[in-house]
Amino acid sequence: MAQTLGTEWGRHCIRPEIWVDLCFARLRDESLKAAAITDVRFENEATAIRQAGGYMIHVHRAESIDGTALNSHVSEQGVTPARADFRVDNSGTVEDLNAQVDQVVVRIVEREDEKV
Repeated sequence: MAQTLGTEWGRHCIRPEIWVDLCFARLRDESLKAAAITDVRFENEATAIRQAGGYMIHVHRAESIDGTALNSHVSEQGVTPARADFRVDNSGTVEDLNAQVDQVVVRIVEREDEKV
């Protein structure tokens, strides 16, 4: 149901940028210096984040927990992994995932500090 609302109704019936526009409007309203957008499903979303100075982190997982293939809906195909600035492997424990994310955050902060 959420896929139908978000993709078929939102992206196809309204416009492909509907969720990008709403997300960035909210970020502007909140006057945030930094934010983590945790669910990027389409190339135009990744492009908008990059244009705003953001980084792409590709979280890779080969299959679902029960061993079945991941959903084949277009919104589950994700952004091209080659576009990612960082890659995180989500095939271990939650602790493994958190440790990798922490390392990526440190690297992003270091990159941003170099810009100053």
